[in-house]
Amino acid sequence: MNNSFLQLTISMLITIMLISSCTPPCIDNDGDGYGDPVKGSCTFDKLDCDDDPNACGANCNPGISYEGRCADGYDDDCDGTIDGLDDDCAIPRHPGGPSLSPFDPVYYTSNELKIGMEYVKVRLQRNSERPLRMSGMGIPTVKPNHTPFEWQVLQPRLNEDINFQVIDEYVRDYQEVGFTDLVLPLVSWHEDASKEYKTLLNPGNPTPKPTDYQYNYEQLYWNLIHDIVERYDNDSIDDMPGLRHPVDIIEIGVEFSTFEPEPVEDYIRMLTNASDAAHTASDTVQIAHSAFLTTNVFKDHPAPSEMEEAWNAIDRRIEIKSLEDTRTLLDNSDLFDIVDLHTYGYNEMDDQMAWIKDEMDQRGINKPIIFGDAYPNGRIGWGSATIVPQGCNCDNSNPPDPRCDCYNQACGGAGIIIVPTENDDRCQIKDVIVAALNGDQDADDWMRKTVASDSVKMAVIAASWDVHLINLGWAEGMYELGGGGLAIIGTSAWGDTIDCKNWKCDEDNVEYYPNFYAIKQLQEKIRGYESFQRVFYQDPNIRLYRVTDNEVEFWIAWYEPASSYVYGDPIPSGELTYSNLDHSYSVEEMAIDSGQPRTEIYNPVEGVVRIPLDVYPVYITKYG
Repeated sequence: MNNSFLQLTISMLITIMLISSCTPPCIDNDGDGYGDPVKGSCTFDKLDCDDDPNACGANCNPGISYEGRCADGYDDDCDGTIDGLDDDCAIPRHPGGPSLSPFDPVYYTSNELKIGMEYVKVRLQRNSERPLRMSGMGIPTVKPNHTPFEWQVLQPRLNEDINFQVIDEYVRDYQEVGFTDLVLPLVSWHEDASKEYKTLLNPGNPTPKPTDYQYNYEQLYWNLIHDIVERYDNDSIDDMPGLRHPVDIIEIGVEFSTFEPEPVEDYIRMLTNASDAAHTASDTVQIAHSAFLTTNVFKDHPAPSEMEEAWNAIDRRIEIKSLEDTRTLLDNSDLFDIVDLHTYGYNEMDDQMAWIKDEMDQRGINKPIIFGDAYPNGRIGWGSATIVPQGCNCDNSNPPDPRCDCYNQACGGAGIIIVPTENDDRCQIKDVIVAALNGDQDADDWMRKTVASDSVKMAVIAASWDVHLINLGWAEGMYELGGGGLAIIGTSAWGDTIDCKNWKCDEDNVEYYPNFYAIKQLQEKIRGYESFQRVFYQDPNIRLYRVTDNEVEFWIAWYEPASSYVYGDPIPSGELTYSNLDHSYSVEEMAIDSGQPRTEIYNPVEGVVRIPLDVYPVYITKYG
């Protein structure tokens, strides 16, 4: 008897023993050393498809862990789908980079995300087709810049009626072309009514003054909010003529930073007044507080006990309110209906959501969350990416003004580096911006495609966290902020969706940018979804999201490098590998123009499908 025959005999005996001792029979389909039942007969997924322990007893293999099953790339539970794509493998929605966030995980069922566009233009007059051009993305929401909706603009003289014209035009122009969920930012600045009006050297205090011999300013502010909400709540009482949908989301102030420079106690008093006025006018209005901005706070994924230190460590030019003030506002959650966040890039959003969920859970707050503003990551912000301002002494022998941020002076930029960009990237960022401003088409294309992918990633992450609404940047005109070589919002300025060549913006005089097509594609793909979940994968740098509705199941994926990626670097890449499959996958690239996005079919080779990924999102569906 030769050795090979002996080995075969022993192998057969072991198989017979397994079959006789366990029902159903076990075969090692996935090659992990544990037995799996015949496809279709598996019920014990957490035991790696092993048999019922009550039947097997000591002969049962322990199987692999829950996390291992979800991440090993195999169909361990024999349901025909890779386990990482199963519902019960949805990742706890608190990732903090490659490892999970230190905050406790929260699970919930997704409701459909409303995608909006930030900084749409208003005061268009009747001959402009800008809203019609914007409607081509198929998104339901828009939000304008807040400046036309300051109290000073709406009611220049306190003894006169409110002038609704600018709000009427905004609501009419965008509702007429199909936008159903408009956001209205209201700002309390008024030269005669604010406690202290802003000047070049004084941040001021926009809250209403105390009553004096002339006016009860708080009552006038109450009247302002009440009458605006009443006019646009679509309840058939004093509504704007031609109103098609209620304007339900009202922001009281736009950002909890220098945009609201007053003490938190003053803001809370004003919010109390505004909330009462709004809810007196409407039962359906949703008041959003001035939004929390956390840029660079989550750079190192701080634990809850480290939050205050991380909050205080950020560059003061960002000038957000203190963590204590933020928590004080959250302590008054009866004054708002929506928790409002701002973000300057998708990289912070998972940690940001983990933090705000944790703060809300501590207070028993169960309210919708929106991203009132979600800006593409400009890599550099709060200052020029290309120029050190005059007066900045960057001589190391003479300490410079800390506001100048003179690192890498040779690269010119005085702006703040935004996570995950690193200071060593400053020169490359300056180079690509200067090149684009000087007409380099490759540099311009890189920034527009990169910013478009940022928008898609922000919306995808928001949907996986059950966010109610996200306003992405930008509608139009932000490229102007990159003019003159200043680039004060970094590469984010290349995030416009359209460029109107004339005021009318007819179809022959508009240019559509990659951000337009990428958002349009995403909205078409996810409209009407029932669940939106991040799922495990064995490579932590691969982002994978499962989207389902009654008829469709697909995945959105990209490769997220562990370090920053800027123009001139090789494009980081990875590979999504699925084993034990008998079907193919169709992979559609992110759209960047009006043509049909490139689609590739990946077939299994010896039961393995390998899908290459890079930093640009793709859409994956089963094929055949």
